[in-house]
Amino acid sequence: TPTIIRPYGSLKIAGPWFNGELDPVSGNSPTYQAISVNVLDTLVGLTPDAKQVPGLAERWEISPDGLTQTFWIRKGVKFHNGDDLTGADVKFSIERLLEGTALNSDAALYRTLVNKVDLIDDYTVAIRLKKPQFELLIGIGDNRGTVAVVPKKYIEEKGVDYFRKNLVGSGPYRVVNIQPGVSVELEANESYWNPARMPKVKNITY
Repeated sequence: TPTIIRPYGSLKIAGPWFNGELDPVSGNSPTYQAISVNVLDTLVGLTPDAKQVPGLAERWEISPDGLTQTFWIRKGVKFHNGDDLTGADVKFSIERLLEGTALNSDAALYRTLVNKVDLIDDYTVAIRLKKPQFELLIGIGDNRGTVAVVPKKYIEEKGVDYFRKNLVGSGPYRVVNIQPGVSVELEANESYWNPARMPKVKNITY
């Protein structure tokens, strides 16, 4: 039986503030990116040597004409508030980038490339493109949180302002306290779905 090493210890990291907004559609600063990669998950992951590996998407496929990118979403993943993560959350997260109010640096690019996002079933999402793309869209599997998946039901019920002050994701760390302009405190999510990214440090404070 392998030994299970639970996360322990604490880490403090200093960085520039970012107007108190922890939201993929508006987050651009290095501090936001560092926090988002720990709290939020993306469809495709990256290894340290920049190879694409399955993330929330177990697999993906690009159509022969390059106009459709289809993702099969992993079942059994839960957000930090206990809600199931499904294709509806993926569709919702991408469509937020397509809105004119999105300030993320990649949002404008997405608006020029993406025609619409279709929910094929509860765990299958198809991105329909305006022009052919024969590699994954920028941001689908980066470490900047561009297309990080956020909880649709939670945001619709609580509102965007509440979400930005009480960030909920599905990543290896959950937010336990935000003091705007001062700090963001994270705690290890010991029930995280991805063994390859299990947290090693118990608490992180930015």
